[in-house]
Amino acid sequence: MTLSFWDHGFVAVLLLAIPVYGRFEYLRLVRRFAAGLETSKWEMYRSTILVQWALVATLLALWSIRERAWSELGLTLRANGEAATGAAITAGGLAVLALQRHFVQRIGADGRARLRAQFERTWALLPVSDREHRWFRALAVTAGSCEELLYRGFLIPYCAAFVGESLGILLAAVIFGLGHFYQGARGVVKTFFVGVAAGLLYVKTESLLWPVILHVALDLQGGAIGRSVMAEQREADSN
Repeated sequence: MTLSFWDHGFVAVLLLAIPVYGRFEYLRLVRRFAAGLETSKWEMYRSTILVQWALVATLLALWSIRERAWSELGLTLRANGEAATGAAITAGGLAVLALQRHFVQRIGADGRARLRAQFERTWALLPVSDREHRWFRALAVTAGSCEELLYRGFLIPYCAAFVGESLGILLAAVIFGLGHFYQGARGVVKTFFVGVAAGLLYVKTESLLWPVILHVALDLQGGAIGRSVMAEQREADSN
């Protein structure tokens, strides 16, 4: 695609504004918890949902104004071998997540303690109440849909225009990882590898459907497991 000033500006938002916004919101939430102030995580979930859909709406509007093909954003699904490959990989990924959930439900006390230690890095983001969990599920669907469109559908072709497709996948994954800077260095590295896997799946299948499904499923499972194991810690602390 022929790049424009607006494409460069949009990348600047993803590269600079999103990491700063995420870090600011997360630290604000942590400070409120540390000060013993009442805070509603669902409100942060809601604001993130609005920001992400606003970015997607802006991107789609610019795409339409410039009369670009929607297939360039991965918004297609063809009945071909690539679609069959995407369906098979997605089914395999969902099966792995189901096995993971099954394993977590059956691990012993030591294993659950190690799992809690992992979630403690982002404990302030995990849903606690039923209302928060409902909003978290909405956030998971939003992140899986919007982030794939922004960081894979748009950003990979943008980066590929400068460094080629293979390096474009890696560069887009780097920017995706930096977008999760609020989770710390470990979170950046983890989301980088997720971005690489999602990018490869998108490029090989030429459709965002498959990475969107897996992204949503991964976020939904992370929230559910995190809520469960951290609830055990809160019960132990109260006793």
